[in-house]
Amino acid sequence: MHDLEELLDQLGFKRYEIQCLSTLLKYKFLNAREAYKYSGVPQPKIYETMNDLKEKGLIDIDVSKKIKIYRIKPKYIIMNYIESEVKKINELGKESKNLIDNLYGSEESEEISFIGVAGMEKVLEFMYSEIDAAEKSIYMFYSPSHFNQKIITLLKKKKSQNVDVKLFFHKEEDISSLKNQLSKNIEIKKMRNSISKPLQMLFTMVEKFLTKEQSNSEIFDVIKKIGSDISEIFGILLIDEKKSLFRIPLPIETPMVILSTLPEIVEFHLEGIRKIMENSEVVH
Repeated sequence: MHDLEELLDQLGFKRYEIQCLSTLLKYKFLNAREAYKYSGVPQPKIYETMNDLKEKGLIDIDVSKKIKIYRIKPKYIIMNYIESEVKKINELGKESKNLIDNLYGSEESEEISFIGVAGMEKVLEFMYSEIDAAEKSIYMFYSPSHFNQKIITLLKKKKSQNVDVKLFFHKEEDISSLKNQLSKNIEIKKMRNSISKPLQMLFTMVEKFLTKEQSNSEIFDVIKKIGSDISEIFGILLIDEKKSLFRIPLPIETPMVILSTLPEIVEFHLEGIRKIMENSEVVH
């Protein structure tokens, strides 16, 4: 009976309704005193609860010599009622899904082309979020110092979901500690030669794609001040060829990344990854 009570609860029956209905299913008919005795429902609540069940069409209330007799309806009526309630829930579920589908992302908003994030903890949180959100591809050219256990676990998870995962590093020694931790199905490549010049182009080309407001922002004031030498700390994380998370080699110790969804920037970084691919060899 406990399983039935749980099911009735999920169908929206109140607690006392469940107790009274379950009792009447066993005894078929009872007077108020018997219903109180066998159901455990407080006596003052018996009348109200039985009237609610009558309104649902599940019981009849007969009066004999001023005594009310509560009688369960035939089994097929109870079955039909339960089936109709289940059908309503299924229809509500379908309708809810349709409403969610129609509402999800329906409001247009001005997409933020650039988001600056500073500090290692926040940088890593952004990386976790973007890697976990990938549905198609992950191309990553980052310092091995960023590859903590959580990122490694996420990359393996995405690979198991048939996401195309490609990792690129400057040197063989950069990845020696990672090779045994990453799935053998994840493609790892090492740079054959320096790619500092192509990377330097980034900082001269980025500004061409910015609005006046963006180019005058503090973030890009800092970028303009960065020296001509591109540090090996610099990195690019491309997600589904739609988002680009790139780390800036700032002349300060605080790590900083910029997330961009601007198509021109993403395409530029994608082209940079293609150049890196051409200048790399598979090591894992």
